[in-house]
Amino acid sequence: MHIEDAPRINLGGRGLVERMLTPRSQSRVQVLRSFLDVGASGGDDLYTINCDVEVLHVLAGELEVLFTNRTVVMAAGDTLTFSGREPHNWRNTGSTSADIIWTLVPAAWSGSS
Repeated sequence: MHIEDAPRINLGGRGLVERMLTPRSQSRVQVLRSFLDVGASGGDDLYTINCDVEVLHVLAGELEVLFTNRTVVMAAGDTLTFSGREPHNWRNTGSTSADIIWTLVPAAWSGSS
């Protein structure tokens, strides 16, 4: 699938375009690609996702991932794995846009844009 053909979705973040790369019918895994503007964020508060595992991979740019007890600073090539049920948030604090791949196991969302 070409990225422009992947359906746009909105999981509540600000300043980004998100696309679902896996079919909506796929319940075992979900892969999302997010293009984050400078200053983009997951919102004001920590949140959880209904999945056992989130794998976050930074293709380009920088990203901060905030947890209740730590902040992880990520750059292009970095990967972070954590439970989606652990309260977290993210923000692009870099000076350029960021390109991110999220993998959720099992799939957490199948709604429309």
